[in-house]
Amino acid sequence: MKFRTAQKYALALYRVMDEKDRLDETREEFDKLISFLNQNKEIKNFLYNYPVKEDLKSEIVKGLVSESSEDFLRFLILIVQKKRFNLLEMIAEEYARLVNKVQNVEVALVATPMPLEEDQKEEIAKALAEMSGKEIKLEEKIDPDIKGGFVINMGGKLFDASLTAQLEKMFQQITA
Repeated sequence: MKFRTAQKYALALYRVMDEKDRLDETREEFDKLISFLNQNKEIKNFLYNYPVKEDLKSEIVKGLVSESSEDFLRFLILIVQKKRFNLLEMIAEEYARLVNKVQNVEVALVATPMPLEEDQKEEIAKALAEMSGKEIKLEEKIDPDIKGGFVINMGGKLFDASLTAQLEKMFQQITA
């Protein structure tokens, strides 16, 4: 139920911002706000969970996004008034998915045991772009459980080139 509601809000915002040619700017505004909220857990918890009058929450939100566009601010006030602000991250994810789809962009999550060098990121993105025929946006995740290599999750598909997966494959071949 919550996901469908988030989809509806994201689609409505997408349509407005597409008409105004502000798709990327709005995605950046979402990213900034969510990043701020994730760094300030008390404010996030207050806005998401506390039963406070919508006017007070609206004033806090206005203060947080004072540098944002008027359209984005109006959208945020609307979801506060409709008591849907707790869906903000789901709305932002769905909005980004819609924008990526129309811009032919695929997000690839690359998990590695340590940060990748820039040339490695470029090489991986280039290879994935050639495979998918889409522009690739890499998101990097450091996962110390991966002992070597990397794991890529893109478009619901998993490509496991980790040392652990390679050792498991070798073990299965030996014991088969």
